[in-house]
Amino acid sequence: MNHVVIYNLLEEDMTDERVEKIEKVITDVVAQSEEIRPSPELSFTFLHDPTVKSDDIPVVIIVELICDDSFESANWLKNRIAMHIGQDFRKAVRAWREVGKVKVGVNFRHHNNGYYAS
Repeated sequence: MNHVVIYNLLEEDMTDERVEKIEKVITDVVAQSEEIRPSPELSFTFLHDPTVKSDDIPVVIIVELICDDSFESANWLKNRIAMHIGQDFRKAVRAWREVGKVKVGVNFRHHNNGYYAS
C-alpha cells in the first residue's frame, strides 16, 4: 500500500478541513508525476504530538510508494516528488499559518519487497 506519514503538525492543523487540504496537496503531486502510472491511491497517517507548539520543530513528511523495479532507485524522481510535496505543502498551510521547516522523504518499494497482497 502507498502510504504517507506526517509528523509534527500543530494542533491548529488537525481540523478535518485542513487535514483534507494537506491530503489533497500531496495526492495531487504524486498524481502529476507522469512516471508513476497508474496514479496510486494514498493512505495517510497524521501523528500529532501535543508537545509540538511552535514552528521551530520541522514538519516531517514520509512518502512510501510501491513501484516497479525501474523506479526503485530513481533518486532524481524521488527528489523531484519530495521537492514538489514540500513546496506545495508549504503553500497550502500558509493559508492559515506561517510554516517553519518542512522535511520530505520519498521512498520507492518494489511491489514484492516485503509486502503481501492477495
